[in-house]
Amino acid sequence: MPLWKKIFFTFCGALAAVVVGSWLLPRTAVVERSIEIQRAAPEIFGVLNSFERFNDWSPWFDDDPQAAYTRSGPPAGVGARHAWKGNEAVGEGSQTITASVPDRQVDIALVLGDRPPVLSRYTLEPLATGTRVTWRFEADLGINPVMRWFGLMFDSMIGSDFAQGLGQLKVLLERAPAGAPPPAAAAVPAGN
Repeated sequence: MPLWKKIFFTFCGALAAVVVGSWLLPRTAVVERSIEIQRAAPEIFGVLNSFERFNDWSPWFDDDPQAAYTRSGPPAGVGARHAWKGNEAVGEGSQTITASVPDRQVDIALVLGDRPPVLSRYTLEPLATGTRVTWRFEADLGINPVMRWFGLMFDSMIGSDFAQGLGQLKVLLERAPAGAPPPAAAAVPAGN
């Protein structure tokens, strides 16, 4: 058999293995991080159920402090929306609260650029010494074999960002006396 045929059949076999292998991979990519915060669930819920303080604890705010931010809809709860447009590091997107269970859970439709929405969820679990806060990201990868392989990297790509954001949320909330709202938000440059 000529060399070019061997190369062609090897390439076709490898491509088939990648496609067939992708069908064995999960259709959903999930990233999840948790932290214990020494505050009651209602105090934490008040911050997570609104985008008013999001930039105070967001792991991405420092990547482009000059990004343009707009909020629309109600100030908290279902329909509250936070959109941004920034540099290459933060890109463009929006997040909208789609479900809100007081002191328990907040669901958000997260849109990054022109991609379909993914689920971002905060879950609050009361503990004897505070509250466990879990931040979850869940994306449906569909049947696209490339996206299914790419989905294997989501945890390593954004897991540390989630951990950092939760750590900053913990500092923000624990800095205030118990029962008091977190300290006032830092000034945001005009237009943001």
